[in-house]
Amino acid sequence: MTSFVYSSFVPTLLCALFVIQALRFSHSKTLTNVSCLGIEREALLKLKQDLIDPSRRLKSWTGESCCKWEGVECSEKTGHVLKLDLHNPCDGLENCNLGGLVINISASWVPPFQIQEILMSSCKVGPKFPNWLRTQKKVSALDMSNASISDEVPHWLSDVLLSIEQLDLSDNMLRGNISRIIGKKMPLLTQVSLFGNNLSGEIPNSLCMSDELSFLDLSKNQLSGRLPRCWRESQAFLEWISLGDNKLYGQLPRSLCHLKQLKVLGLHENGLDGVLPKCLLKLDLVILDLGDNQFTGKIPLFGNPKSFEIIDLGRNHLTGNIPLQLCHLANLQYLSLKHNHFSGGIPCCFNNFSRMWANSTLYFRSMGRFLTMVDTEGTSIEFTGTIPYLFSIDLSSNALDGQIPKGLMMLTRLQNLNLSQNKLVGEIPSDIGNLKDLQSLDLSNNKLSGEIPPSISNLDFLSHLDLSYNNLSGPIPLGNRLGTLDDQSIYRGNDGLCGHPLLKVCPGDELDVGRGDDHKLSEDKANEDGSIIVWFYSGMGPGFVVAFMGFCTILHFKKSWSISYFRVVDRIIEKLSIVKMITMLWFKRAFQFQLRK
Repeated sequence: MTSFVYSSFVPTLLCALFVIQALRFSHSKTLTNVSCLGIEREALLKLKQDLIDPSRRLKSWTGESCCKWEGVECSEKTGHVLKLDLHNPCDGLENCNLGGLVINISASWVPPFQIQEILMSSCKVGPKFPNWLRTQKKVSALDMSNASISDEVPHWLSDVLLSIEQLDLSDNMLRGNISRIIGKKMPLLTQVSLFGNNLSGEIPNSLCMSDELSFLDLSKNQLSGRLPRCWRESQAFLEWISLGDNKLYGQLPRSLCHLKQLKVLGLHENGLDGVLPKCLLKLDLVILDLGDNQFTGKIPLFGNPKSFEIIDLGRNHLTGNIPLQLCHLANLQYLSLKHNHFSGGIPCCFNNFSRMWANSTLYFRSMGRFLTMVDTEGTSIEFTGTIPYLFSIDLSSNALDGQIPKGLMMLTRLQNLNLSQNKLVGEIPSDIGNLKDLQSLDLSNNKLSGEIPPSISNLDFLSHLDLSYNNLSGPIPLGNRLGTLDDQSIYRGNDGLCGHPLLKVCPGDELDVGRGDDHKLSEDKANEDGSIIVWFYSGMGPGFVVAFMGFCTILHFKKSWSISYFRVVDRIIEKLSIVKMITMLWFKRAFQFQLRK
């Protein structure tokens, strides 16, 4: 009985499941084939007429089914247009020749649809802010970055963005108060990028009410005032805060320490002051950039030594010794403490930066548009997305003393080492040639002594070297890459140095140099005499030909000269013939006289 029920029930069940699945597939296919509404199709065609499309990216915008057009997505249920993606596909790519769209939409154009996603990055939307956007009330994603908009922020924009989740208006020239953009509560907001505009005003406290916020970049604007003090533990997704290159002032709020998931904190180039909160360095930060501010006091203790990869505290007023706890930051690849008031020695345990070892495993995380200024190769260079590929230590312009730790020579991946403007003594480590990847080395304005290690000539990638104003002595090493660095200013202020490229000859080389000079003078004179002889004989032939041709030309055109010349020649020939005959007769008589004897 059981086998009968089983054998009859199972096929029936399978058949029923098949029918249900077929119905679902048929229903879904029907929904996906929903065509857009006619009025919305006509609006899109009107939009296309106002576009300049040099690469013919919108050539698919023909026919009745506008939901299948490139860059257009519709609701599967209603057919309404929900997404308009016109962004330049070459954005951020090299060797890509597709031109961005030029969107010259009439100010009177009113779209009959409510778009949820508007993506127009690297298209020419400006210079005016698009007026048609004010009709959209359900926008969840708006990307008009690098869109050539140089306009005042419209007062109605914050009402359009009440349901926004992702907002990117970066790399434009927007003016006005930032509260017109993010001044109201936006509970769904996850990402905000207003980088590279001319926005002013204070950072709105409304950002503290966005519990879904994960990314915030307001850098390179004209923002002023203090940092918000209302950050909350409920903002558990916030990982990135970049507010650098503004006009912010005041102390760092302790409420930042509530952001337990924060990975990037960039506040460089502001007017922030006060001491660094102890709780701040206990976060699992990967990037900490507080450079170019007015912070004072000592560096507090670090919390998680495994997280930090980039630390920039340069150009502040920090004091005290460099904390030994830095040595536990095994993943550190960029450290800048330049232009502070640190004293004491360089920690000998800096060799614990194992990420800079030769056999370390490399991995590079994406830093997006994180920006920092690096002093390398004698100048300041702005690094953005390439900062993860830079290995650098900059301790310049402090009051550090003691010797250069030999442990630094274990950091073979180091590309930039700047210890200038300190009080370092002792010799340059003899195995400095181990830093095979080093491109810039600056040890100037210290009290270093001894000879320059010969191994420094093994630095094949070295393009900038500055050893000036120390107490170095002895011969300058030659060979390999070092031979191309022949600027005397590299070694200026070291009276004991000698050899190329300096004019000072090293002791013991003077005799060889003298002999070499004498031999060289002899060779130069012989070469000079030989050159004169060669030039003399080389010039005889052409000179004779030119003179002869000139003489013949004169005789050809001056008939009187020609007649006189040939008369003279005839007379000379006649006289020579007479002299010849007389001479021959004289020899003949003399010969006959000898025969008679």
